[in-house]
Amino acid sequence: MNSVPNFTLRRDADGYVLHTDDGKDGCFPTLGAALDSLRAQGCAAPATTREQVLSAARACVCGDREQDYGSPENNFRTIASLWNSYLYGAGLMENPTPHVWKGLKPKDVAAMLALLKVARIAGNRPKQDNWIDLAGYAACGAELELSDAI
Repeated sequence: MNSVPNFTLRRDADGYVLHTDDGKDGCFPTLGAALDSLRAQGCAAPATTREQVLSAARACVCGDREQDYGSPENNFRTIASLWNSYLYGAGLMENPTPHVWKGLKPKDVAAMLALLKVARIAGNRPKQDNWIDLAGYAACGAELELSDAI
C-alpha cells in the first residue's frame, strides 16, 4: 500500500469531505466510508483515532450544521418544549408547582439524544458516526449545563 502523506477530512452538511494531495477527493456519508475509500485507492488509511472522532464531532456542532440548522442549544430548547408538550398532553408528566418547572430542559435533550446513540452502539449494526454524534451531544450537554449554572 502507498502512504498518503497529506490529506484532510472534514464533515459538512453533505457528509465527510476527503481531500488528498494527489487529487483523490470525494464526499462520503460516513467516516468509515471515507477511510474505506482511501484504502480502496491503495492508500494506507489511518485507524480512527480519538482526535479524529473529536475533530469530526467539533465539525458537527460548530460547523456547517450550525449554519444550516441553527445553534444546537436553541434546537435543544425547541425539542425540550415539544417533548414536554407531548408528555404533558399524553398524561405522562405533571407539573404540580407551576412556578417551578419540572419538565425536560435542553441539557436533558442532549443526554437523551446521547442515550439514543448509546442504544445504537449497543445494537447489531455499529457505525463510527454514532461515536462522533455521541461526542457532539456530550459537548452540547456540557455547554448547556454550564449555561444553566450561570
